[in-house]
Parts: sequence; C-alpha cells; structure tokens
Amino acid sequence: MGQEHQTGLSRRGMFQLMAGRAPDAPAGPSQEAAASWRDRGVAAFSAGDMDEAVTNLRLWLRQTPGDDEARMLLGRALYAMERHVQALVEFERVARRSEGHPAGLYLCLCRLRLGRAAKALEAYSAWAGASPQASGAWDTAELRHRLAGHIEAAAADPAQSDRAARVLEETLDAREGLAALPSPGGERA
Repeated sequence: MGQEHQTGLSRRGMFQLMAGRAPDAPAGPSQEAAASWRDRGVAAFSAGDMDEAVTNLRLWLRQTPGDDEARMLLGRALYAMERHVQALVEFERVARRSEGHPAGLYLCLCRLRLGRAAKALEAYSAWAGASPQASGAWDTAELRHRLAGHIEAAAADPAQSDRAARVLEETLDAREGLAALPSPGGERA
C-alpha cells in the first residue's frame, strides 16, 4: 500500500483519483523542521546573509503566515537587498493587521525609496494616528516629532525623499540596530 506510482502518487491516491476524489495531501514538513527555517532565517539575518535569511523566512512563513515578527525580519532583509517593492509587500501585510505597528514606518521608508512620497506620507500618518504614545522601547511621541517634518517635506517636494528616507533609516537603526540597511551609495552601513 506504500508503493508509489510513477506520478508520485501512492496507490491509495490513484484510487482516490479514479473515484473522483482528490488524493490525500502529502504530509507537510514537521513542526521541528519548519521551526528550524525560522531559526536559520534569524541566524542568517544576524550574520548579514540576506539571501539565506529570505529563503528560510519565506519557507517558515508558508507554514505560519501570521508570524509578524518573522515577516518583519523578512521585510528588513529584502530592504537590505534593495528589493524595496518586495519589502513593501511584507511590511504592508503586518501594518494592515496591526495598526500602529512599526511596520508602518518601514512601509513609509519603502515608499520613500520608491519615489512615492505622497503614499509615504499616508503610511506615516496612518502609523502616527494609530500608534500609542509609548510602545515598549519605542517612544512614539518623540518619533513623531523627529520624523513628521521630514516626511511632510518629502510629500511637498519629492526631491526631499532621499533625505527623509535617510533620517527614517537612521531613526530605525537607532531603535532596532539595522546594521543591514544599505547606505545611500549601496554599500552596507
């Protein structure tokens, strides 16, 4: 009964198909194997191997799509690789699920880097309007004060987007140790 046909289906699966039913889905990875993807992704990110981090975090997130912490790390790795559109997608998923989450700031950052200053201001405003005054190590009132003028200036004059993005990167780096973020010349900071 455990034999497989050349199609990769077991005999049971072949009979299920002949009976008009979908074959049993193959068993997915064990929880232990899936958890190792997350651990390897975190370790690779910490070591500066963004390709490896992205690969492992994506495998993990296929099994646990609601892990916002892993999704944020994936977004940060993609951003470090200057894959801003892909990073934006990851940050947007988290920001939609959790208003006021720092993902809103990363979303703003990606939009600034993509030359979408007006959309960056929308992301910033949504984050600022929903974030509490203090959230763990984040003093959001101080962040709002530091960032608002730069983001608003970029929305009014898109030529200011690069400056606003650098200020936001510096701010996030100070809060989360984003040593993997690229410097304006493309080298790693």
